[in-house]
This record gives sequence, structure tokens and C-alpha cells, in this order.
Amino acid sequence: MKKSDAIIFIGPLPPPVNGHSLAFQYAFQGFNGNKRMISQNWEGKRVLYKVFFSFWVLFKYLACFIKYRRTVIYIAGSRSISGALKDILAIYMAKWFSSKIVLHIHAAYFDKFLDGLPFLIRGFYLKAYRHVNCFIALHECMLNEYNRFMPGSRLEVVHNFYDPVLELPDPFVEKTADRFRILFLSNLVFSKGILQLVEAFKKLQLKHSNLELYVAGAFQKDDHYDEVWMKEEFEKKTKGVSGIKYYGMVQGERKASLLRCSHIFVLPSFYSSEAMPISILEACRAGCAIVTTDHHYLKQLVDESMGICVRPNSVDDLVAGLDRLICHPELLRRMGMNNLEYSKNNFTLALYQKKINSLLIQLSDGEADAAE
Repeated sequence: MKKSDAIIFIGPLPPPVNGHSLAFQYAFQGFNGNKRMISQNWEGKRVLYKVFFSFWVLFKYLACFIKYRRTVIYIAGSRSISGALKDILAIYMAKWFSSKIVLHIHAAYFDKFLDGLPFLIRGFYLKAYRHVNCFIALHECMLNEYNRFMPGSRLEVVHNFYDPVLELPDPFVEKTADRFRILFLSNLVFSKGILQLVEAFKKLQLKHSNLELYVAGAFQKDDHYDEVWMKEEFEKKTKGVSGIKYYGMVQGERKASLLRCSHIFVLPSFYSSEAMPISILEACRAGCAIVTTDHHYLKQLVDESMGICVRPNSVDDLVAGLDRLICHPELLRRMGMNNLEYSKNNFTLALYQKKINSLLIQLSDGEADAAE
């Protein structure tokens, strides 16, 4: 790649803060060569704004692709019909200008998403994806989702990462024995299981008197309910319940402090596109034991040495899993130690950025074969 060329990054920047937007932001910040960014985030915007912004983004695509022909396009891909439409328009335009395309999907079951597309548009989407030179999956267990694009496309794995603010000497110092702290740190959407966790916490309080539940995150909508309903339902279920503390959206040192003082991190998710949650990786780095669900690939991420996987949408299973850890503090600490070492060796931001850097440089230097 000539010095005058640039890698073009296309994806959503925060806000809102979620795994997809954070991963894209860090991928862009970590690339140490010439680069340009096109942010395509319009979550929470009104319809007229989305229409105007769509045309503006298309114009920016065209301007960048004309200026930087035969370059590399990195796309932080979406797994929704409307989000993927932005991606495939970028793919078709990039291919027209002889650029190479990297598609980094931050969600699970990409193959099922494609199979579920309406018949009238499925061929249009599939043809675009066959122009992708390299797909990036979040975990080795997701590789088979891309079988239909082999061998024409390259396939790589780049794991997610934890926030470097968690690079701490000893996260166990603040995990005091006088109070037992359970943490939920994620966007508060129905399918992340926060309401089921609240009900489980109420039942656990009947047996254990020294429990606290810390909840942090922003209320957002999902396929089930909008953010207004979620906020009202959460407030209704937690009203008058002692031991539950809601912190709102937390970042940086405030987030790190919550993770440091918590014993168990709980993500009882049945979220439709749950893949490799950054929140679990951050809880591991903070030495927390993990309780999550046997949903999508979560059981491949959290094995028996790291935590407990329960059935999705089961309050009773959550109670049983949490009670087991509360009653066996030696098991809890052993899991926390395992998680600390595992995350330090596999999920640093430096590793994430190094792998993406290396891949983009290889493609820009012409070392990867172009997809037909």
C-alpha cells in the first residue's frame, strides 16, 4: 500500500456504548497506519434524520472510495436487515473500486441470519458477502457459520478484549468477606435477563442475609420491549427491595471499582445475537466468578473452571447456581483466580489491536487472495 493510501474503517461509534461500538472504536484507534473513518451509527435517531444520514453516509462512501482506490475496507458488520444493508452497499461500492473488504461480525449465528432473510432480498445480500475477502469471527466455535463462503474468502478469529482500565495488580483486595456482592453490568434490555436476576436475588435473600446486587447499565430496547417499559418494570420489581443498588451507565474507573469489589458477575442472557460479551471478559479480569446461561456460545466461553452456566430464562436455575457459589467460597475464589489468568493471557486490548493491525497490513500489501 502506498503511503498516500488509507485503510477505511466503517462502523458504529459510541454512543450508545455496547460491545459492537466499543470494539469498532478500539479497532480504529489501534491501527497505526494511515486511516479514515466513516461512522454509520444512527441508533435512537428519528426517521427523517436516518433518511438524511443514509444519503450522507453513501456520499462519504463514494468520496472515500474514489480518493482511495484499491485499498482495504474494514467493516464492523451488523446482523440486522437494515444494518446489514449499509454494509452490503459499502461492499458493492468497494468492489467496484477494486478494494479489498474485511467484514468483522460482532454477533452470533451469522448463518442463521442469512437463512432467515426474506426470499426477495436474500440473493442480493449473499452475492455481496461473497465479495468479502476476509471474515473475522469472534471465537473459534463460530467458524462454521461462514462455511458457505469458503474457500473464496479468508477466515480469521479475533477475540474480544477487556477494558485496559482493569489492568490491576490484585483485584481480590476489595472483595471483602463482610458483604457478598453480585454484579450485573450490561445494557438493561429484557433479553439480557436482568429481571430474572432480580427475582432470583429476592429468593436468595430468604437464605442469605449478607447479599448485595449491584446493577449498572443503560436502559435500551430489544426485540421484546422498549427502554421505557424496561425502566418501569425494573423500578417496579426493585422498589422496596433492600440490597439492590442501581448505578446507571458506568465507564472507566467507576466501572473498574464495581468489578473489583464484586464476587460474582451474572449475565443471564437470552439475547438474540449474543456472541462474546466484553462484560464477561472484564469480569474475568477483575477476578469474578461467572454465572451465565447455556445460550448460543456462552458455554464455550465460560467452562466449569470459570463459572456456572444455567438454563436461559430460569429463575430457579439462577438461584441454584448462585447459591452453590455463595455456599462454597473456596470454589468461588478458585474460579476467580482461573478467570484472572485466562483473561490476562487471551483477551487484552493489545492482542485484539495487534491481530487486526496485522491482518489489515497483510491485505493492504497484497498477501491475501481476492474473493471472486
